[in-house]
Amino acid sequence: MRIAVLALGLLALLALPGVARAEIPRGVYWLGGVNVGGAAHDRFRTGGVIVGFEGSLVYTPGAAGLVAPWVGAYADVLADLGPPTGTRFSLGPEAGFGPVGIDAGYAGAVYLGSYYSGLAVRVVATIGWAALYARYEHFFGETSYRNIAEFGLLLKWVDVRARGRLFAKPDATPPASAPALSAASLP
Repeated sequence: MRIAVLALGLLALLALPGVARAEIPRGVYWLGGVNVGGAAHDRFRTGGVIVGFEGSLVYTPGAAGLVAPWVGAYADVLADLGPPTGTRFSLGPEAGFGPVGIDAGYAGAVYLGSYYSGLAVRVVATIGWAALYARYEHFFGETSYRNIAEFGLLLKWVDVRARGRLFAKPDATPPASAPALSAASLP
């Protein structure tokens, strides 16, 4: 618990210098990156390290400061280094306001050669390129991996080339025209 509080404090300190003058432009953003953390399984009372990748496509109408609303979709895949070892993935919608968000969706897992389906819900505290999160996954059917709690850190890069360009409406104002030529201006 102490580590989580220190990590949240570090994220807040990283975000503070630019908050007062920050502006988030309207647009669609592609974010991708790595996920590191830990997982605990209910029946095994054990935990393990998780590593993986995540991608998000997010729209924001833009705002001053770090309080812009956002909505999008995510997909991730994780290697659970156990015990027990396995692979999990999830995908679904996500939404938030400023640095706080939530996502929920379908979760799939492969443990010991068997596939399990379930649901995942996650809360995040984010500054865009970095996020702390807590996720709960529930898998259906006869499995020893029915409930999994996960805590971690997402480190993402933002594709600034896509910022505001994907699905953006064209500018309504025509560009300034070149000065008109007259017979007097020709040589």
